[in-house]
Amino acid sequence: MKKYPDVALLEFQFTNRKMIPPNAKRIVRDERAVIKKRQNNGVTAGEHGQANQVTVKPFVKQLFSLGYKITDLHFYLKNNGDSVKARFVLVINFTRNGVEVVGLGGNDVKILSQLINRDAWGYFHLWKNPNGVMSVHCLHRVPNGGNGQGVGEFLLESPIEAGFDYEDVMRS
Repeated sequence: MKKYPDVALLEFQFTNRKMIPPNAKRIVRDERAVIKKRQNNGVTAGEHGQANQVTVKPFVKQLFSLGYKITDLHFYLKNNGDSVKARFVLVINFTRNGVEVVGLGGNDVKILSQLINRDAWGYFHLWKNPNGVMSVHCLHRVPNGGNGQGVGEFLLESPIEAGFDYEDVMRS
């Protein structure tokens, strides 16, 4: 049987404040402290992969079909000191067999649907970390580009390996 990560973090980075769902909690993040914590937990040893021009719709559908639930929704401002424009990072925490704790309203669903179902992402980074957390970072938003020519699909694993009918997943 395939071992799936305990937690999958889906992170979207963008500059448009309007793409923050109303019920997403704002957190303050100390980048230096986060990097140190990652190093102490061995997260820097994660397996990294990347691609460009992808949509994450099939990935999210796979997560739900495998029993993942949204257990946290938050955002933070990313400031590397090299950009004039603020960058927001929206994080959706999917926990395998978790208890759903995030109440999503209509505007939350509308915004998340845009980011997941309709947008493409110019860059995408995947980290499979030894602590059981998988992070998927989506950068350079292409609004309504999800069905564009040359746009790939990010999948947790191939539908054949997952044991479900890909066409059924895409129809739902």
